Amino acid sequence: MKTNKLFSKLLWGIVTGLCAVLTAASVVLAVVANANSAALNMALGTSTMQTEKDPNAIYYDTDYTFERNGENMFKEDSAAIEEAEAEGAVLLWNKGTALPLAGNEEVSLLSHSSVDLVECGSGSGFTSTFDYNANREVTLTMKEAFESRGFTVNPTLWKFYESGAGSKYKRT
Repeated sequence: MKTNKLFSKLLWGIVTGLCAVLTAASVVLAVVANANSAALNMALGTSTMQTEKDPNAIYYDTDYTFERNGENMFKEDSAAIEEAEAEGAVLLWNKGTALPLAGNEEVSLLSHSSVDLVECGSGSGFTSTFDYNANREVTLTMKEAFESRGFTVNPTLWKFYESGAGSKYKRT
């Protein structure tokens, strides 16, 4: 009889402890998942919203058209992203007419963010460079982007952030 009660208490103690650990882990994972929902949705190819057309709504025609397939869409998306970036960039001080660069200089890219570029967002802030012909993401690194325009990226600094001591910093 005492052995049965001891076994019962031990079993309930183990079950209670396991439930407590699982509850704590679930709370922590829910907080982390909620904080990173945009990145998780992008990685999983899901969406938290759905657009439904109102049958009573009035839609206006436009002369603007584009092909929603392959290379044409990719080129148009790339041009729109480049135009938005160009319009948003601000030059504060061009001392000695240092800018624009000619395209054959060596540049130093600072911060781990230059190596570990985050391409994410949600809603109107979402950007993705996707090649529909190849059916894959084609996000360039900053190094690839600068080198494609004729610049040389400081290799020592790039290695520092890519695989050296600077690689240990990650955004959270």
